Amino acid sequence: LYFNIRTRSLNSLMFNLMQIIGAIWIGLMLDNWKIASRRTRGVVTVATVAVVVIAGWIGLTVWLYRNPLDLLNPPLFDWTDGPFGGFFVLNLIFGMNMVIYQVTVQWIISSFTNDPEQLARLAGLVKGVLAGGVAAAFGTEAAGLTQLNVVAYNFSIQAVGLVLMAIMAWTCVTATSYKNGESAASSSVETEAVKDMEKSDRDS
Repeated sequence: LYFNIRTRSLNSLMFNLMQIIGAIWIGLMLDNWKIASRRTRGVVTVATVAVVVIAGWIGLTVWLYRNPLDLLNPPLFDWTDGPFGGFFVLNLIFGMNMVIYQVTVQWIISSFTNDPEQLARLAGLVKGVLAGGVAAAFGTEAAGLTQLNVVAYNFSIQAVGLVLMAIMAWTCVTATSYKNGESAASSSVETEAVKDMEKSDRDS
């Protein structure tokens, strides 16, 4: 309701483009072998995601405060109008926010086990929770909450998720899961290599 059709189209294009860029970027961080410890990679990535998430929600709060929405008389800004610039940057941030948050969650969950059956269950659980969160977010809009209250709700949910992700990354992500004897295509990992990775985790 804030923008006209051509501006919404541009925003949609850039939002999805940032998801592509964000997925590649966060994947490189999570699989960066320059950081030997898998736990450290997880914690650093969660911290990076937190910076993007917090910056986006704070920026959106400021933008909405300066540009309150009148549902009976929507502004329909064009990309040549002043308020568009700030929102355009926020749109890029949230496009990246959406994908890096989900990829990080999936990476942490996938570090719990190498058993394909367990991973399938965990992946289904994750997608179900994510879908539930999106549905609840749309529900706040349908309930008639103000835009700022909707932002507060969504920020709170993501903030709780970030705290849980940080705890799980620190306490549950280990150098490897092969030591548990779980099935995997490459389960013939050398014992000494596993020990070296575990030592790297302890040192970090």
